[in-house]
Amino acid sequence: MDRIPRFRLIAPLVAIAVLAVGCGDRFEAGNEAYKAEDFTAAMELWKPLAEAGHPMAQSYVGLMYRKGEGVEPDPAEAVRWFQASADQGNPKGQFNLGVSYYQGEGVDQDLVQALKWFILADAQSVPGAADGRTRCTDELTPQQVAEAERLAAEFSPES
Repeated sequence: MDRIPRFRLIAPLVAIAVLAVGCGDRFEAGNEAYKAEDFTAAMELWKPLAEAGHPMAQSYVGLMYRKGEGVEPDPAEAVRWFQASADQGNPKGQFNLGVSYYQGEGVDQDLVQALKWFILADAQSVPGAADGRTRCTDELTPQQVAEAERLAAEFSPES
């Protein structure tokens, strides 16, 4: 009788572990497809993960929409995926969202928002984030820089 309650507690944990391993395998398969330039296969592997909330898959799906790899280019859809990734604290999602705001691709250009996301990505040593940060800082007033810094400091990743 004591085994049934334990099983009921352990079974969901085992199921979560199995799903996590499956996600990792699917994500890696997407990486391999992408490296082989089989963008359609990469999208088929990554998009379900992105829809399930996988932050790195969200960032990569966004990048594919930005570049039109395996899908028609759609800057607004790219931003939607970058935002989902960035909101979870993913540094590549944050960087890509910063680029979108800086260039005004898929969103209205907003250098304060761009700087916010570059600050967060730079804090996690994302290549290119420091350059983005410098470019934005050079184009903004000291008050706007302070606003971006405040927004970055207030950021709290969703879980």
